[in-house]
Amino acid sequence: MATSGRVRPGPDDLPPDVVFLAKPYLLVTVINVIWQMAMAQVIGLVPNAAQA
Repeated sequence: MATSGRVRPGPDDLPPDVVFLAKPYLLVTVINVIWQMAMAQVIGLVPNAAQA
């Protein structure tokens, strides 16, 4: 997860598995993004960094 209140990254500036949140953001948004990323790990949608 990457955040900024000044610069929005371009389409090729971040790896595909990084979520960008523009500031200001709601706490519930951060929690939902973390939950979605964790669930993707649990069900095997993205490789675990420890396995790479």
